[in-house]
This record gives sequence, structure tokens and C-alpha cells, in this order.
Amino acid sequence: KQLVVRDISLNERESEDDFAFEFSGYIKIDSPGTYTFYLKSDDGSRLSLNDKIVVNNDGLHNAQEEKQGEIVLGKGFYPFRVDYFQSKGDYGLKVYYSGPDVEKQLIPNAVFYHNPQLKK
Repeated sequence: KQLVVRDISLNERESEDDFAFEFSGYIKIDSPGTYTFYLKSDDGSRLSLNDKIVVNNDGLHNAQEEKQGEIVLGKGFYPFRVDYFQSKGDYGLKVYYSGPDVEKQLIPNAVFYHNPQLKK
């Protein structure tokens, strides 16, 4: 099932166990520099920018945060993808970032774009 969603959340899940999500689109970067991306997930997750894995928090595990990765970005739109899967038990997914003029925070919906030409 494919949906267009406004944020990275697990609200559209149809069960508590054995499911997966792929979130993809574009992220808008306003200030060039080094950005750190963080994943907290139970079970596995992975974040890619420009088809390069930046954070890998894959595997079966309890909630783990601070799996992180850095990437240098210029101003503009970048294709991103977050893959997530849940096996059994607890589940959860949070995606954070920090960078020039951005303190560590959940990535706000305002910087996500489905199609950068449409600007939302």
C-alpha cells in the first residue's frame, strides 16, 4: 500500500507487529554546512540522502538512539529515504537532525517535500 504522508510517523500502521515503512521525498536545506542525522528505532531503521546511507540502525533491537551520521550539504533540496521495519514487541521511530543554525530536533514537517518543483 502506498500513501503520501506529511510526516515520518508510524500512525498508518495496520498492525502492532511485522510491518515495514519506506518514507521518501526531499528535504530542504537552507544553510550549507555539516549536518548530523540521528535515528531512534525499535526495531531497524536506515536513513539515506542522495542514495548514500547516512545512518544505519538496522537489525532486531530495543529502542536505540544516537545511531548517527554526518554529511556535508549545500543549500537546496536533497532526496531522502528512511526505511523502517518492526518485528515483534515494542515499536518506534524518531528521526532527528542538527546542523548550522539548527539545534538537535525532530526533523520538522516544514522541511519535507514530496516534489521540490511543487514546493509542497
